[in-house]
Amino acid sequence: SDLLHVMMSCYWALTSPTASAVLDDLVGRIAAEAHLVDNDELLLRSSKCLIAHALARGDVERARRVHDGQTQRLRRVRHPEFVRLSLAVEASFALLDGDVPAAEERARDARRILRERGQVIPAMVAYTVQLLPIRWFSGRLSDHVDYLVDTVSADPGRPLWLGSLAWAAAEQQRLDVAADALTQIDVDSLKADEKSM
Repeated sequence: SDLLHVMMSCYWALTSPTASAVLDDLVGRIAAEAHLVDNDELLLRSSKCLIAHALARGDVERARRVHDGQTQRLRRVRHPEFVRLSLAVEASFALLDGDVPAAEERARDARRILRERGQVIPAMVAYTVQLLPIRWFSGRLSDHVDYLVDTVSADPGRPLWLGSLAWAAAEQQRLDVAADALTQIDVDSLKADEKSM
């Protein structure tokens, strides 16, 4: 189980588009090691890596199989974090299936679990990350401008929020808001992040 912990930590540390071959190998090793462990929580944690990797590689069917295979284990454990993660994954699947109302509902339910645990900022971050593609695919990203303004205020300087705000504001023809958001992005820190990958 220690080896599985180390491999999962490595997976999250290495996650980037440039490390795909290394991640493919690592995910294969995580899956193999997970079969040797009799620990529901650890297996649920490992499935998070497997699902994230499958989705990043565009293998939605594999992600669904891994998720579906963990359903009984999730019912036994009932740990709020695993329930939240399951809801977040189900929101992604619902969006891919074109069921926008179900995607939004599951994303809200996942946010509620974090809020109930007192994790207000993580709830905002996770919900925003889930809500952006839902709104974009449903043609309602511009409806999200005020929420993104609040998100930027609560978590200033994060390029993801600023870029998303610029995009949504531009769709709403609020070009002054879009330009202001873009000027707040610290380009030097983005270049430093890119070099570290």
